[in-house]
Amino acid sequence: MKPSEQIRKLAAEHGITADREFIDDWADKVSELSGDTGEPSDEIEQLLINLRRAEKIDPAFSRQLFHLYMTTEKHPGIQ
Repeated sequence: MKPSEQIRKLAAEHGITADREFIDDWADKVSELSGDTGEPSDEIEQLLINLRRAEKIDPAFSRQLFHLYMTTEKHPGIQ
């Protein structure tokens, strides 16, 4: 199972959506104003953020899923 599928499955099991909160938009704006040229979280990243925020997964597992998602799906080849 791909990391994105695992994240979607976990989110569905816990009733978690990819809806953004005010703090997410605020953090993006702060990053933008500080000169960060990064991109906002995609749907999968937001699901992972919301799973952590709801304390449905622990920080270590969240980091593991994020790393797997980033290196195998979003930016393959980056370790």
